[in-house]
Amino acid sequence: MRNISLNNLSNVTAFNFGIGSSTRLVEFEFRPDHSGAAAILTTNETSYARSATALFVSAQSIDLERRLENKTVLCKIDVEGAELQVLRSLSDCGALAHINQVFVEIDPKHLARFGDEVDCIYKLMETNGFKAMTGRRGQNHYDEIFEAAQFS
Repeated sequence: MRNISLNNLSNVTAFNFGIGSSTRLVEFEFRPDHSGAAAILTTNETSYARSATALFVSAQSIDLERRLENKTVLCKIDVEGAELQVLRSLSDCGALAHINQVFVEIDPKHLARFGDEVDCIYKLMETNGFKAMTGRRGQNHYDEIFEAAQFS
């Protein structure tokens, strides 16, 4: 939210919570020296960095679909393996139908932490009318851009 203020942006809405498969408190690991390394701890993991409790909510519980109506929406999802959980929550509540583009971090190793696979992300997005713009790269870590058919 600080970046929005520093850049005087009036057309950006930030939500100060995580979106997951259900509303719950989760243990969240972060490293003060690397903001991109924050992650949810699964039940069998131990934190070697700092940790805190964070609120995750289901997209349906906050009526995200209504919040996105009549807006141009770009969604960036980089949640260290919980990407499919977030996408399912967005799909289940109807919010995904209001999103133009979704940038998703793809990392098989991170997805496996939650019992998920790369193919499941592509199938879910295709089922919801999205086309993969960059395609599978055969890499272990990359960003995929999905574009909604109705907005292309």
